[in-house]
Amino acid sequence: MTGKSYEVPADMTYEQWYDLYIVKETEKEINEKIIGLKTSNGIGIESVSKHAIEQKIMRKVFIEDVIDALNNPLKIGKVKIDDQGRKSQRFVGSKVTVNVNPDSGVIATLWRTGTSTRRKFGVNKSAN
Repeated sequence: MTGKSYEVPADMTYEQWYDLYIVKETEKEINEKIIGLKTSNGIGIESVSKHAIEQKIMRKVFIEDVIDALNNPLKIGKVKIDDQGRKSQRFVGSKVTVNVNPDSGVIATLWRTGTSTRRKFGVNKSAN
């Protein structure tokens, strides 16, 4: 992920390593760069859900692309309410799409913006 090398104790499990070096580093990066950020329409980002952190890691999404989606979206969707009463607003960026709860400022989930969506907004396919 970062190209860093770590000395790992022989008795450390993969899960322990993952939680310590991948999840904790991601949380630190989010706290430094995302928390406190305001979206282009004024929503203050207060936190990022555990699900969104996991998706960022699994989908190999870069923090800079999340920031770009929130600050310079190609499109901001209407606020939607799911069947459990949770609100979300979608920020479609050139590389990443982010769903934010507009009331709580929590990033609920994120993913790489699909090729067809990028094409729809005139973003070059090589913008991966």
